[in-house]
Amino acid sequence: MRWFHIAAVALLVGGLLYGRQALMTISGSLAPDAAEGVADNISSRFRPRVLAAIVLLLISGLYNYFYSTVHHSTTYQILFAVKILLVLHLFAAALASTRPRHPRRARLLAGAGLSGLVIIFISNYLSRIS
Repeated sequence: MRWFHIAAVALLVGGLLYGRQALMTISGSLAPDAAEGVADNISSRFRPRVLAAIVLLLISGLYNYFYSTVHHSTTYQILFAVKILLVLHLFAAALASTRPRHPRRARLLAGAGLSGLVIIFISNYLSRIS
């Protein structure tokens, strides 16, 4: 189940970071109306993948959490709570950035991508202290 979790994280965070880079390239080379149309088309095609990744992350994450028999320290639990808050931010920003004609899409993608990278670093640290 851990591999499903890692694959979903890679799809979601990688797609968000790539989308941010693609939007910056598009906005610099096309007219504003054309760039917005292309960004809307790309985000509407990415939305089902975002939803699938979120569902897969929720299922695999809950499975990994509830079927873990290890008792964790207070430091672990605090960092895990921070990770969950960042995950909620990541989900909200990913869903909001795939809405059509969103004026701050690039900013949301950058923030979600950054949150995703911090989540990965926290997860790596948590796996070492458990």
